Amino acid sequence: MAQERNVSPYTYIQTRPDAVQSKTIPCPYCRQDTKVPHPSSPVEEWAGQIKASIIIQGLIDTYRSEVAVPGTSSPCCMICQQLGETTPGVLWCAECEVILCDKCVKIHRVTPTLLNHDLCDLSSRSKVKRRIKCTEHKSNRVEFHCQDCGKAACQTCCIIYHRASKTVVTIESMKPGMKETLMEKRFGMVKRLKVRSKKVDIRNEELQSNARITDLPVQNIRLICLTAINKIKQKETQLLDELNNISQTYADQLRADVKLEEIEMQMYRQHCEFIDHALVSDC
Repeated sequence: MAQERNVSPYTYIQTRPDAVQSKTIPCPYCRQDTKVPHPSSPVEEWAGQIKASIIIQGLIDTYRSEVAVPGTSSPCCMICQQLGETTPGVLWCAECEVILCDKCVKIHRVTPTLLNHDLCDLSSRSKVKRRIKCTEHKSNRVEFHCQDCGKAACQTCCIIYHRASKTVVTIESMKPGMKETLMEKRFGMVKRLKVRSKKVDIRNEELQSNARITDLPVQNIRLICLTAINKIKQKETQLLDELNNISQTYADQLRADVKLEEIEMQMYRQHCEFIDHALVSDC
């Protein structure tokens, strides 16, 4: 079963309550169900026992082994790397799936069991057919497929685990059927892609049409708001002028009343002074 990148099995399973309940896990890639190893155990225990796809794990192991020599962009020799050395690699052995330095190439070419291995330069290794190694038996290639179990296996796995299986075939013999299935899937994907593309085009046209339809109402709303704002401002000016006139008239009236009172007060003062003068003169 393939695991999602950077997501632990436990984290992924926790997002699928149906998987916890049914004790089966849907693969996030192929959507096929995988039976739980130990259904009676807690989720956090059996989730950690689920291994990555044998093919994906092989690719990961190969990628991790191609460590560059410090200070350069060239990958180091995988044989020397196991000895703790970082020697620049020069050739690639497709059969052993290892990068070799000059020294290891010479040893490789004189070893009897390795004489017939094809070596190529590093720039061409991506074009060479990649052979997937068994994750349990590291020295064996995955060459068989157990149709009863639905699992890929090496020769040793077939002898140990799939002895009772009725149908074990070579992966090579499955290629025509696999290619046909992949072509059918690709054809279906292309059809779905066209349907989705058409829907996207329709939605984009609807978006553009909607933008054109709403453009005029938006302009009308803005014009109405602007007109209303202008009228409100005119009314504000009119009311302020009227209030100012009323206030000014009232203020003028008050000033006139104050002036009259001041005149009368002055007259009263003069009368008081006259009376005071008469009383003092005893006239």
